[in-house]
Amino acid sequence: MPDQYKAAVIGAGMMGAMLDVQHAASISNGRNKPQSHAAGYTWHPRFQLVGLCDQHPQAGLAAWGAPIFEDLENMIGQVKPQVYSVALPKSMQPKILRQLLKHKPLAVIAEKPLAPSLEEAVEIVTLYEQQKVPLLVNYTRRYSQIFQKLAHKIQSQEIRVINTIIKYGKGLLHNGSHALDLGLMLFGNFIEKEIQPLYHIFDYWDDDPSITCFLAFEYCNQFLLQAHEDPHFTLFEVDLLMEDRRYVVTNDHRDLHIWQKRENVGIPKGQRLIYEKKITTDYESCMENLMSNLANVCDGVAEPVCSGRVALETHRLFDHVRTKWETKYRV
Repeated sequence: MPDQYKAAVIGAGMMGAMLDVQHAASISNGRNKPQSHAAGYTWHPRFQLVGLCDQHPQAGLAAWGAPIFEDLENMIGQVKPQVYSVALPKSMQPKILRQLLKHKPLAVIAEKPLAPSLEEAVEIVTLYEQQKVPLLVNYTRRYSQIFQKLAHKIQSQEIRVINTIIKYGKGLLHNGSHALDLGLMLFGNFIEKEIQPLYHIFDYWDDDPSITCFLAFEYCNQFLLQAHEDPHFTLFEVDLLMEDRRYVVTNDHRDLHIWQKRENVGIPKGQRLIYEKKITTDYESCMENLMSNLANVCDGVAEPVCSGRVALETHRLFDHVRTKWETKYRV
C-alpha cells in the first residue's frame, strides 16, 4: 500500500473547504481540528490533498496549498486523484458520483443526501456496489465514538431509553435527516406504522419544511422530532431519558450534560434525577474519525462506518415522514 493516497475535493464550498479555511495553516500541526473535507485530508498523514474543484472558487482557497480547478476532467487529468470527497448540492451530486466511477477511484466520500430522490440514491449506491468502489457518506454523528458506544449499549440492552426528543431546524431533509439518521444509529429499525407528523414550518427552505413528527424505533418507543424555527437561532439538541439517567447534548453537539438517578432526595424525598456533570463530546473529532476510516477502507482493512447502503435507510425514513406529512396536510 502507498504511504499516501492522492485526494481531491469536488465542491469547495463551506463543507468542502471553507468551513475552517482561516485555520488552514494550523490544521496539520494539530492546533485546530479539521471540520471540512479539505482540512481532513490536510490533517491525515495518509492523504495528500492534490486538488480542489469548484465551478466558482471562493477567495481564500489557496490557503490549502492545493491546485484549484473549475473543470473536473481537467483536474483528474492533471493530478490523478485516487480518492474523492464530493460536497455538492443534492441536485448536482448524482452526476458527479456517476462520472467519478469512470476513473476507478479507490473510494469516494459523499455528503448527504446522495440524490434528490430515494430512487436515484438507490441507483447510485447500486452502481458503486457493482463496481466495488466503497462509498462513504458523511452523516457526522456516525463518526462520533460517544454515539457509537451509546448505540452499542442501547442495542445490547445494557441501558433502556424511555423517550428521546431531538430539536432541529432548517428543513427535514437538510438538518432533520441528521436527526433521523441518529435515531436509526442509536435505536435500530424504524416502525413505519408509528410515524405521525404533528406540525410543520417552512423556516429556511421553500421546498423543505421542518416537520415535527412522532416516531418509534426498535429500541425506543417514543421519539419526538421537534421542529425549531431556525431564523430565530440555530439549534440542534438531543435529549435522551433513560431508566436511571438523562443525557442532553447541547452547544452545537459539543457538550453532553448528564443526570443520574438518586434515592431519597428532593421534597418530598424519593427517586429523582440529579445533575451530575458536563463533558465535552468528541464531535469536533468526527472529521478526523471519518478520514481515519477512509484510510482503513483504502488499505482494505475496514468497511465504511457509514456506507451508501446505510445512508439509503435514512433517506427511506425521510421519504416515509415526508409522504405522511404530504398526505395529512394535503400538500
